[in-house]
Order: sequence, then structure tokens, then C-alpha cells
Amino acid sequence: MRFSIKKSLILATLATIGYANVIPKSTSTTTTTATILSDSEIEDVNVSLSNNEVEVLDSSSENEDLGSNISNNEIKELDTVDNICKDNNITEDKVYKCASGEVIKVNDQSVKEESDKSSIYLDIFKQFNFGNKITYVIGHKSPDADAVGSAIAFADLLNKIDIKAQAVVSAPVNQETNYFLNRFGIKSPEVLSNAEGKQIVLVDHSNYLQAIDGMKSARIVGIIDHHNVGDVSSEEPIYARFAYVGAAASIIYLIYNELNVPISKETAQIMLMSILSDTENLTSINTRKLDRDAYAALKIISGIEDLDSIYEGMVDARSSYGDMTDEQIFKTDYKEYNINGKSFCVGNVNAYGEQKIKEMADRMYNYMESNYEKSGFNMMFSMVQNVKAKENENNTYLIGYGEDAIEILKTAFSDGEFDGKYYKAKDVLSRKTHIIPPITKYINEKY
Repeated sequence: MRFSIKKSLILATLATIGYANVIPKSTSTTTTTATILSDSEIEDVNVSLSNNEVEVLDSSSENEDLGSNISNNEIKELDTVDNICKDNNITEDKVYKCASGEVIKVNDQSVKEESDKSSIYLDIFKQFNFGNKITYVIGHKSPDADAVGSAIAFADLLNKIDIKAQAVVSAPVNQETNYFLNRFGIKSPEVLSNAEGKQIVLVDHSNYLQAIDGMKSARIVGIIDHHNVGDVSSEEPIYARFAYVGAAASIIYLIYNELNVPISKETAQIMLMSILSDTENLTSINTRKLDRDAYAALKIISGIEDLDSIYEGMVDARSSYGDMTDEQIFKTDYKEYNINGKSFCVGNVNAYGEQKIKEMADRMYNYMESNYEKSGFNMMFSMVQNVKAKENENNTYLIGYGEDAIEILKTAFSDGEFDGKYYKAKDVLSRKTHIIPPITKYINEKY
């Protein structure tokens, strides 16, 4: 009997509790409450400790919760207890006189509680029989930066807890991802085109239509996703994490924290690539606190100073299609869906400025019109985004072709400008938030 992801009992932890806001340079951490006494001032803060390490935090602000919203100038160099304290034997209620003049009182029980929590999360993984086979971690077809980065990061995590894993991609990476990987000298994963007989963890998707060929004949052992729960099924309980956040990589950051697994500099860089892209540098409507916390922590570990500049380079690369054909452009960031027997696809394309976005919209419309009959879809949609729109310019052209496509656009965006061919929006639209829900609603109500 196969288990539907929607109906089966999944061994999963869905609560986003217990993650650290900041992971210091050594990321193998646990969290405890310590009391810092400087002169007559007493203040409770969160201090990260591991392997006799102490993170010294700025205590100049009185009565401030440094554990919830910490800025870069509040983080000072992490050093070992041997170097900054007189005594490195951590015991319950031990008091340390540090070189900074501060006194830190550590409650060892809190350290033990965090260690116990990590062992519980690790035990969840150990319930699954991964065996000696390689577990391939893969994102959806037409892989974007989050699909690629999440695959690399989660494969790294599995290897660090002694589960043999390899990150793979469904197709060569796109321009945006390639720009980032080349910028930091990171090798692109190998392409896996058929999953038949393989042991698989899916990241950034949970639908067979968005997966590579052979997925129904694969052994799926895990799913990490931030979209709607799809139709992927399994013959046994699996490890699954779904959360409404901006990037799948943010969920993986959370899992690293839960398992107390160190995040390497390269893995931090690759996870930042995912978060930067999928949250539009934390400006997307889908951005959540977890995305922002992961961003702040990973920035420290990655050593990347100017993330805004990196993101600008990613945006430029994203809209640089060169001599690609219209079909290649349409499928650069493209997903397929099937709801109540009605199939459709949604492509996401980028361009610069009002004139370029109109030209690209025309190209995508002509491509859909000429390929609709042989596509096999009931409907085709394309979003053309103006990636650097000026204040008086449209940000998005939304195009529909086929059966009910135009009617859906009229119904879903009745308050916008629609000329019978394109819907024009001042706002940047999200496929996950703005496009898929109204299409789904329309199909469910009509069929």
C-alpha cells in the first residue's frame, strides 16, 4: 500500500521551534541562558556554547533581548574558554571571569536540555532505513536557485550525519544560479534525468509533474518543501518538512540547527543564494521571520559582506537570455500542474524596463499560441516580470492561453488593467501566492 503525503502518518517535525537567531563562526552550538555581570549591571542574554566555546555579546544596552534581534555590531569574536577565561571546566552554575572583564555564569542544565533536543531530532532521521544506498537529493524540473541550493545543502547535512547522499539537478542550472556558483567557485551538481530505482529526497517540490522521469518508481525517503503539498506518494512513512516560508533552504537551515550540525562556509554561501533568489533579497511577499533569521546567520558564516551587490548580479544574470530560443526562455523557470484533470503550466520570465517587458510578453504569447496544440496542456500561462521597474512602470505582464485561461485572468485580476491579451500589474506577482491559488480555485469550482 502506498501512502499519500496528504493522508499518511509522516514522521516529521513541523514546528519551527528552538532555532538560533545567530550561528557563530563555529556552528556546532547549543544554547543556554547565561548571566553577564559587569560592575553592578546584570543582564540575561542568550549565549551559544560548544566544545568549551563562549560567544561574548555586547551588553551595553540595558534590558535588551539580544536573542531575538541581533545586529552585526552586537556580535564579537568567538574564542575558546581557554583563551578568554581563567577556567574552562564547565560545570553547573560555574562562574567564569573573562579577559573582557565580564563575568559569565553558566547553567549547565540548559546546555544538557539543548543537547537532548538535538538527539531527539536526530533520532527522527535514524527511524528511516536509508541503508547503504546513495540518497540523491534533487529539486524540480527547470531548476532555479532554491532547488539547486537546497539540494546541495541538504545532501551536505545528510553526509554529516553519516547518511550517504549526493546533490543532483534535473537539468543544467540557469543563468542566475550559474552566476553565483562561478562567483564563489562552487561546482554545479551532476544532472540526474531518471529517478527509477534510486533513493530520493525531493526539495522545493512534491508533485510528480514537477519531478524528473521515473520518480514513481523511485524510493522517496524525504521531502523538504515550501509550496502546497503535492501528489507524491510513498510505500512507507518518510521524513517530510513543509513550511510556508520564502525558500526551501530556510527550512534546511532550521534542520541544521535542530540537529546541531555545523554549517560550512560554502554551504552557507549556497543557502544564501537560495534565500536571496526566492525571497527577492528578503523583499518578496512570501518572506518570513525564518528567512530573515537564516539570512542573518548565514551571512556571518559565509563571509560575504555585500549581499546587495551579489543579489544585483544575480538579477542581471536572471534576465540575460542571450541567444536562447523562446522555448528555452519560457522553460527557464517553469512549472507544470494538474488539478481535477485540468493540466496547465506557468513560466516565469524576466526583462528590463517597460519596452523590454512588452517585447518579451509578445514573444511568450507567440510561443504559447504556436505550441499550445502540441503541448498537451489545457492552459498555458506566463509571468513576465520587469526586474528593475521604475515607479511609473508596470512590474508584471501576465499572459494566458487556452481553454479558460483568459476567463481566469479576468476573474482573478478583475481590479487590474486587462486589454484582452495581457494583464498588467504595478506589483510584482508571486507564482505561489498570486497565480496558482486563483487558477486552482477556478478549476475546483467549475469542474
